[in-house]
This record gives sequence, C-alpha cells and structure tokens, in this order.
Amino acid sequence: MDPLYELDEIREKGQVTLLHISDTPDAIYPFIFSVIDRLKPDYIIHTGDIVDNIKLAAGGSILAYQRSLQKFIKELKKRDWAEKYIIPGNHDSIDCLREYVGGDIKLKEEGDIINIGGTDIGLAHYLEDLPDNTLMSLYGHDNSLKDSDNKLFLNGLLNLNIILLPSREIFKISYPGETDFNRGYRRLKLP
Repeated sequence: MDPLYELDEIREKGQVTLLHISDTPDAIYPFIFSVIDRLKPDYIIHTGDIVDNIKLAAGGSILAYQRSLQKFIKELKKRDWAEKYIIPGNHDSIDCLREYVGGDIKLKEEGDIINIGGTDIGLAHYLEDLPDNTLMSLYGHDNSLKDSDNKLFLNGLLNLNIILLPSREIFKISYPGETDFNRGYRRLKLP
C-alpha cells in the first residue's frame, strides 16, 4: 500500500492546508517534494536548517550548503500554488537565504507571527524563541516538546505536520527512516 495514501484523504477535506517541515537533510528532498506534490498544501512553512546534513555552525562547507540550498529553493519555487515561509535555523546562512529566497518565498525571523485564515501562528527555529501571544506555534531544532492546555506547539523536526484550518485538525507524517542518520545524529550503541 502507498504509505502516503492519507495525503489524498487530507486534501479532499477541502480546508486550508498548511505543511510544516524542519531540519531537512538534502537526502530527503525527494520525499519532501513528493509529499508537497501529493498534498498540494496552501501553505508551506520550513522552520530552519534547510540543509541539515551540513552543519554550518559547526564548520560545514558553505559551498556544499549553497548547492543544496539552491536545489531546495528552486524546487520550492516550482510549487507556485502555495504560500511559502522560511525561518532560518542555526545551521542556515542568512546571507545565502537572502540571496536565493525571494519572490513568493517569504523569509521570516525568530518569533514572527503570521495569520492564516484568522489563526495567528508563531514561528521560530528554537522553542524558546516562540512568541507567547498565539494559539499555535511551529518550531524545530531539537526534540523539545511543550504541552499546554490552551496552545498548540508542533515540532517539525519530529515529523511533517499537516494542519487543517479552520478546524486545526493535525496529521503527522513520519520522515523516512534514515532522516536522523542523514541529519548527522548518532545513536548510542549499547553493549
């Protein structure tokens, strides 16, 4: 069975659809764009570390980062039906993003708020940089989770988040199994 069959059902619900992704190594770009093409979301929000396999903050190659970033941005721009937002992460180059992002892709800052269909959505790469005055917040960076009775926090590092508006129904799609390895995360080997 097609593992992404649920995307067809989500699209058929007829609501405004928002796709939230974060911390994407370039090895999973084909998966990301297959989800985007199948879902056809109205909004795409990336909460940082677009080329997460190249850790610029840890001395990664800026040339390799630029090549992968250009590839991602070029593909993202082809999806002209969606409104697109990017929040830089700690392994992104602001200068490169400013150079390649533009047109229908909006570069936002930590703690910015956007309004989609009457819903204010807080955006950040780091959980602690999210604004306080929204009902929904999107972030990435690490495995941090936050619970609240009156506010929704979604971490795009853990899975792709699909949000339907105005109902605020949430669907979570797992990243491919090798994603954490491609991000450069190491697992402990126990004896």
